[in-house]
Amino acid sequence: MAGMECQKGEMNMVYEYKWDGYIFPVPAAVVGERCEAIEKQNGKVTRKALVDDARAEGAALHKLFEWDDAIAGEKYREHQAGSILSALKVVVQEKEQEEITVRAFVNVSTTQKSEYVNVRLAMSEPDKTEVVLHNAMRELEMFERKYSALTQLQPIFAAFKELREKIAS
Repeated sequence: MAGMECQKGEMNMVYEYKWDGYIFPVPAAVVGERCEAIEKQNGKVTRKALVDDARAEGAALHKLFEWDDAIAGEKYREHQAGSILSALKVVVQEKEQEEITVRAFVNVSTTQKSEYVNVRLAMSEPDKTEVVLHNAMRELEMFERKYSALTQLQPIFAAFKELREKIAS
């Protein structure tokens, strides 16, 4: 979803969202403009500053947040649960290979609602393995977009391009 173009020095900035399948109730250009205003006022943008800017009911970003504390509290606990699942690791050793540490549970969801399964199960069922691979490729693409300006990482991005082409064929 393309956003409004903004002049920032010599850099032409176009704000847009990068999350597939999620619809934000406020245009990316508005969010970008508010972030710029916060940065101009405070010298930086923090999560707290963004929430505080959106707190008033008529604020431009107010609709982006859940303000019902009962709902938000539960969502925060679900976020914490996701952090716990992401942090939980298991040491794996296959036959004569070296031990490696991997996530104990991996996300195998194809919807916005995350579902996790034991990594052994995910790797033993082809449909689940395919979802994990798809998620990994999507994360690599996000990494590439985030750091594409760093010339030092170009060899990694070239190898990733080869991998994408290999998987596609």
